[in-house]
Amino acid sequence: MDHRFLIRRLRADPGTPYRLRIRGLTGEGTVFLKWDGGGVMFYLRPLRQWEGPYAEPRALEVMAGWRVLEARPVAVEEVA
Repeated sequence: MDHRFLIRRLRADPGTPYRLRIRGLTGEGTVFLKWDGGGVMFYLRPLRQWEGPYAEPRALEVMAGWRVLEARPVAVEEVA
């Protein structure tokens, strides 16, 4: 999935977290993103908090090493 398309999808559904299954430099994993406050927010699992918002150019830099295998909306309660 194209990163720009993903950001447009997040922007169209503000406040809704999306679970991404990604393949990155360290293997496969799960990441949570949402559009809020005018940018992309990333969920930091170790800290249990949202980081951001990052404008689109910065968010694209963060996601540059990712290959998005799947993206789907989830309930806020599922983010953990």
